[in-house]
Amino acid sequence: MSLLETTTNLLEKEWVTNWSETSFSVENKKHTRSKTLDSVHLQILFGDGFNKFRCGDGVTYDQSGTVRVEIFVLFDKGSQRAYEIADLARDVFNNKQIQHIRLTMGAIAPTFIEGIYYRTSVSIPFTYEDKTT
Repeated sequence: MSLLETTTNLLEKEWVTNWSETSFSVENKKHTRSKTLDSVHLQILFGDGFNKFRCGDGVTYDQSGTVRVEIFVLFDKGSQRAYEIADLARDVFNNKQIQHIRLTMGAIAPTFIEGIYYRTSVSIPFTYEDKTT
């Protein structure tokens, strides 16, 4: 299993273990929005890496990424409910160390209306070391 797959699996496991507020889906699984329930969709987005240091013949890279939680709240529940869910979702990952993954403080985006939903998202940056020889 690649380091990218391992990182994805660890972050998804953290989510599945600690989330019970709403129904949810994870990356590469179809997200069907309910017309009667609030829901969230978890995405793991990978970004750039940079050379951290050289030691002997090996190089260590810090790879970056973002845990993104898309939140869908029924319009009649109000935008405040969307922010409440966003705050709970952020708490699942905020400032945690999960094995080789270092997560920092997440940010909540402003809500907007999309169809029958208030929609917002939470973005939690993370880095992890990728050691090559």
